[in-house]
Amino acid sequence: MNDISQFGVLYFGIPRWYAYSGYAKWFISVYRELQNNGYPIYLLQHNDYLFNIYTNRIPLFGYSYLEYLLLKNLKKLESFPDTLIVHVLYQVSYYYRIIKMIRILNNKLNKDIHIVFTVHDIFDRSGNVDNSIYNKIRDVDVIFVPSKYTAETLKMRFSINAPIHVTYNPVDPIFKPLPAELKTTLRENFLRQHNLPKDSYLLLYVGTEKPSKNIEGLFKVLSISKESLENVYLIKVGKPGRRDHLIKYAHELNISKNIIWINNVIDSDLMKLYNISNVFITLSLAEGFGMPVVEAMACGTPVVVSNKTSLPEIVSRAGVIVDPTNQHTVADKIVRILLSEAYSKKLSSRGINRAKMFSVSEILKNYLEGYNLAVNSY
Repeated sequence: MNDISQFGVLYFGIPRWYAYSGYAKWFISVYRELQNNGYPIYLLQHNDYLFNIYTNRIPLFGYSYLEYLLLKNLKKLESFPDTLIVHVLYQVSYYYRIIKMIRILNNKLNKDIHIVFTVHDIFDRSGNVDNSIYNKIRDVDVIFVPSKYTAETLKMRFSINAPIHVTYNPVDPIFKPLPAELKTTLRENFLRQHNLPKDSYLLLYVGTEKPSKNIEGLFKVLSISKESLENVYLIKVGKPGRRDHLIKYAHELNISKNIIWINNVIDSDLMKLYNISNVFITLSLAEGFGMPVVEAMACGTPVVVSNKTSLPEIVSRAGVIVDPTNQHTVADKIVRILLSEAYSKKLSSRGINRAKMFSVSEILKNYLEGYNLAVNSY
C-alpha cells in the first residue's frame, strides 16, 4: 500500500450553501483529520471562508468562472505532488465538465492524476433513484459511497467499471452523551423556554422536508402516540422546505401544539437537542446514509428508524427498525421506549457502542484504502 504522503489529494466541490448540511459535515471531519496528521491536501473551493479551514487552497467564486480559474491557477497545480488524487465531493451535473477538464489538464501538467467521486445520495427529492448520476461517474477511477446499500444499488442500476469503495460518514466528536446533571438542566431549560409540561416526552427529527423524508408519516405517528401519552412532543429540526404544507397537515391532525419547529442549528446546540430528547426518529423512505441517526446514537439517544434503504445497515441492532407505512406499530414501539426506562437505557448503550465504528479515526483508515485503490487503478 502506498503512503498518502507520497501523493496529494485535491478536494473539490462543497458549495457554500451546504456549509451546515450533511454534505459538508462528513467531509469536514475527514479533511481536518488529514490536515492534523500532516497529509498533503488541498481544497479547491467556491469561497475562502467556508468551514474556517486554513490550508492550501485555490479560491473559486462562482460557477461561471470555474474553468477560467482552473486554467488561471495552472501554475499552482504544477506545484502539487506528481501523483495527485482529485476527490470530487458533490454530485452536481456541472462538475462532470470539471472532471473532463482535469483529464485535459493532466496531459498539460504531465502528472499522474486520479479522480475519486463521492456519490453521497442516489435519490431525487421524491425518493427515486437519480439516473443522471451515471453521467457524473462514468469517467472516474474510484467511486466512494457512504453505505453498502448505495454501492449495491449503483451496481444494479448502472454499468460501472470503476471500483466502488464503501466509506461510511464519520461522526464529529462533539456528539457525545452529556453528564446526567447537565442533561437535566438543559432539558428543564428547554421545557421552560417552550412552555412545555415538566413530564413531557420529547421526540426528535433532524433533516430536510423533502417528500422522501416522509414527514407526514412522522406526524401521523405523533398523532397516534398522543392518544396514549398526552404530553408527547416532536422537535422538528431543519430548514423550511414544504413548511406551509406541513403546518397545515399538523393542524388537520390536531398536533400543532405538539410540534416545536427549529430551523438549522449549530452542532453544539444540536448535540444538546439529541441529549435532552427521549427518542430520535426518522421514517425516511430513501437515505444514502443518515448522518443524524449516527449523531443521535453517539449522544446516547434511542433511535427509531425506517426499514428502508441504508438505515437498517447503519443502525443494525443498536436501534428499533420499523415499517414506516405502519404508523400504529411505530407509535406502539415509541410508547414502549418512553415508558420503559430499562429498555431506553439498553437502546442508549447499544447506540453509543454502534457509533464508535463511525469515529473519524476509523473512517480515515477507510479513506486511505480508497485513495490507494485509486492510485493503483491502472
